[in-house]
Amino acid sequence: MSRSVADLKKHLRGTYEMLRGSTIDVENYAPSLHGSLITFDGVPGLEEVDRYWVDAPFAFVSINFDPAEHEHRYHVV
Repeated sequence: MSRSVADLKKHLRGTYEMLRGSTIDVENYAPSLHGSLITFDGVPGLEEVDRYWVDAPFAFVSINFDPAEHEHRYHVV
């Protein structure tokens, strides 16, 4: 077998392995077992005036007031 054919077979085998992927066993996430994925204690220096879900339980908006700038700031968490 020539060198180029062997290289081609090796390349094709590597490509096949990459496209095939792999499998791993993963248990479902449970907050009671695994704890919280994120924490949000607010933004330092700002006062939280409201919070609401936009895609519960994945994302919420925190509305904060910045007294130094006299304006509201919105943070998506």
